[in-house]
Amino acid sequence: MKKVIEGKIKSVEELKNEINSAKSIVIFEYLGLTAKKISDLRKTLHNANAKMYVCKNNIFNRAFKDSNNPQITNLKGPTAVIISKGDEIVAFREISELLKEFKFINFKSGILDGSVVGIDKLQTIASLPNKNGLLSMLLSVLKAGITKFAFALNEVKSTKN
Repeated sequence: MKKVIEGKIKSVEELKNEINSAKSIVIFEYLGLTAKKISDLRKTLHNANAKMYVCKNNIFNRAFKDSNNPQITNLKGPTAVIISKGDEIVAFREISELLKEFKFINFKSGILDGSVVGIDKLQTIASLPNKNGLLSMLLSVLKAGITKFAFALNEVKSTKN
């Protein structure tokens, strides 16, 4: 019995450390997913520096309570947690893609930049491009003004000749 309790304490401590070092967290209900889909999801997440955890809600609740994000409490039902240390939005996007195929998957909650994200905003976050995409969009907007100015100068030069 003592080894079981020590194992649970160790699991809570490891999960708490993962939560504290996460850039984003997605909590969702996974019941009904096939083993192949879960395996594929884990591979995709691994490539994006994210990891999916499935364990008892008691361990999740204790880990969140002891972490820097104590806002998440009282998880119930079949719960999976994706902790992302790389791209903040990849976990939201992957679950959103699964939602298109499997309507029974439900977002429960999420944490982005240390604050809890409501269920209504999770889908919006999932539709955002990644960081590189946002930077390229910003760059194209900044470049557009300079390009138009250069074109106008060229037109002025050609009309004077």
